[in-house]
Amino acid sequence: MEVLPKELAELFRHGVATKADVTAVIGLAHQRRLLDAGVVVPGVGRLLIYPPKTDLWTPILEVQLRCRRAVASDRLAAWMYQLAPFDGRRPCHIEFVAPGQSPLDGVRRALHLEPMDIRRMGPLRVTTPARTLADLGRVVDDDILERAGESLLYRKFATEQLLWETAARVARHGRTRGNALLRFLQRRGVGTPPTESDLETRFLQLTRRLGFSAPYRQLPVPQDNGKLLRVDFAWRTSRRLVFVEVDGAATHANPDALIRDLRRQNILMRCGPILLRFTADDVDRFTGNIERELGLHVAR
Repeated sequence: MEVLPKELAELFRHGVATKADVTAVIGLAHQRRLLDAGVVVPGVGRLLIYPPKTDLWTPILEVQLRCRRAVASDRLAAWMYQLAPFDGRRPCHIEFVAPGQSPLDGVRRALHLEPMDIRRMGPLRVTTPARTLADLGRVVDDDILERAGESLLYRKFATEQLLWETAARVARHGRTRGNALLRFLQRRGVGTPPTESDLETRFLQLTRRLGFSAPYRQLPVPQDNGKLLRVDFAWRTSRRLVFVEVDGAATHANPDALIRDLRRQNILMRCGPILLRFTADDVDRFTGNIERELGLHVAR
């Protein structure tokens, strides 16, 4: 399959674009050549789809065009923002809301969806990241919401202040989904740094289930040159500090990463702490290893 020209790559980053947008970038004649060559194919109405053989956007576009005021929401919106754990190659659910309209098939009625809760992503209308997180509480459990929320905060899609304001505004309408967002914010505490990966969030949830006290997150550790290293998690005991680093394969699986990790470990050990390192396998499969090692040093 032919690859899109570079100038169109950003425009089609979500797999779909309007004909008007494509024409503005490359001109009508070039757009026609792409259509004739089958590089892009016409969608419904004024839309173009790339790649032409994908069926990923078809059900999404059908809902959008059947109900012009439909807004992608809930798990579909979380997938569009690529929030953990919805950051797969395909959306797990096609969920829309429509403000003030009778619900159609696949479109849920939203009585209190305000203009400030909606933004555009390509040709689609989608709930803002903060409103998406509030709505997720209606369809997922608190642990999944926490994973999405930490991902959202780390990627700076919304501030903690905005999440508090959104939770309060949604709760005023008497919707129970706002309670889940409030529980997430209250659980993490005001001003707490976000985790820096979904693996770190899953580790945090595991320690909570095992009954350990809440750790410090992203604890700054000074280096000799005055710069700071951040430790994923830290506990302060009566005897010493306990540092924990959680290593994901994506960022620690090459020789350069190994060198950086060993240098980082040497610097951290100057503080005289206990340093524990765990992998994704420990978090997801061998939880007894984490329970045993932490249990030697950290109070429950």
